[in-house]
Amino acid sequence: MGSTASDLGQTTSDTSGATAPRMSPTGWSLVAAIVVAGVVLRCFFTLSWNDPRTHVYSDMDQYLYVARKMIDPSATLDISDATHPPATSFVLGRFLLLDPSLTLAVWFQLLVSVLTPLAVGALGAVVFGLRAGAFAAAAASLYFPFIAYGGFFLAEVHFTMLLVATLALVFGAWRVGGDVGAGALGAAAGVGFSALLAFKAVALPAFATFWLTYLAFRWRREHARGAGRRGVIVLAAFCAGALPLTVTMTQSCTRLNAGNLCIAGNKGPADFLLGHYGRVGTIHWKDFTYGNPPSVARGYSSVVKLDFSYVDGPRNLAAAWYWVRQHPLEALVLSLDHLYDTFSATPSWPAEATSLWAWAHLFAYVYLVFLLAPLLWATVETVRRHGWAHLAASRKLLLFSPIFGLAAAVFLTNGEPRYRNPFDALLIVLVCALAARMVERRT
Repeated sequence: MGSTASDLGQTTSDTSGATAPRMSPTGWSLVAAIVVAGVVLRCFFTLSWNDPRTHVYSDMDQYLYVARKMIDPSATLDISDATHPPATSFVLGRFLLLDPSLTLAVWFQLLVSVLTPLAVGALGAVVFGLRAGAFAAAAASLYFPFIAYGGFFLAEVHFTMLLVATLALVFGAWRVGGDVGAGALGAAAGVGFSALLAFKAVALPAFATFWLTYLAFRWRREHARGAGRRGVIVLAAFCAGALPLTVTMTQSCTRLNAGNLCIAGNKGPADFLLGHYGRVGTIHWKDFTYGNPPSVARGYSSVVKLDFSYVDGPRNLAAAWYWVRQHPLEALVLSLDHLYDTFSATPSWPAEATSLWAWAHLFAYVYLVFLLAPLLWATVETVRRHGWAHLAASRKLLLFSPIFGLAAAVFLTNGEPRYRNPFDALLIVLVCALAARMVERRT
């Protein structure tokens, strides 16, 4: 991709072609020690302190319920089993067949949790260089939300690792030599995206904003320089790789959803209603009961009973839009509340509801002080020194851009830090790239 290949490579500046200084053996030893400490913490957390089998309720209970139906030859999946993307239930179902006690599933959760910091480090290394990658692996090893989700049967632990691995493949496709290699890595990234979508539907808006940002700013600049061919190859390969699993999943979900289009779950309309039906604490549908995610923090206690199904998309949408039209200001404020609840220092569920709640609260402040604040400062400095155009075309904004899709999703539906936590990996990489650049300037 012309100059983009070097820009996305081992340098730490968008404009510099100089190779970053290598880390010292002492630095590598320290990073290795932190990563090992993270592995030990994960072993204690998942296997002892917070065994996932002892915390099965809410979404976790639904995942296991569907998993058992998936492996039961006499059971038939129906519309109520398509509320969540299928991958978590599918994985749990495979392990239930091998080991009904779910011990193997717990060990698999631990394995994914252990691999997550390494994937975060790989993303940092591909985009910003080895030093930034090493810093990112160390930071992700000790980041409590990443440790915590290894102790719950939820999609987040898998989604986090797949998210950073998929992005690492995309950035790697841009810098690898040769069109064949670029196409292969791009296709692998597409497969990764479809797997992400099978775990959490937010992957769709996240990667939509990623590619829109790339096409609107970065590719446009490369195309103007006559070096946009590599970008087209990677994007086409990405789409081709994503197509098979995404189409299969959409067909299956649509069939379960009474023929209504369903890509990765049919609860979007219900989430929209839950987030835009006033300051409601709990909604009782005919077949499901769900609490509003911000109800505890905000003190919502009202209970609403509805005479239609949780999976009745048209009626959920109609009820939500009716309320929005009747209360436009309140609806806007609720949407802003969702953004605030997602991106502020609100502690993450479900860890904050366990005996380890203090760590969930503490790392909400760690996120605010050590991730969000430095990035806001760096953004202001970049714009002040180089202007908006430089920021828009930078790989830093491109790496951050999936969070724009997340923000759009929670604005329209509902919000809580659990939706943001996997994307904290991107913030960790960006902050560690900033730290690596500061270290390199001093050496």
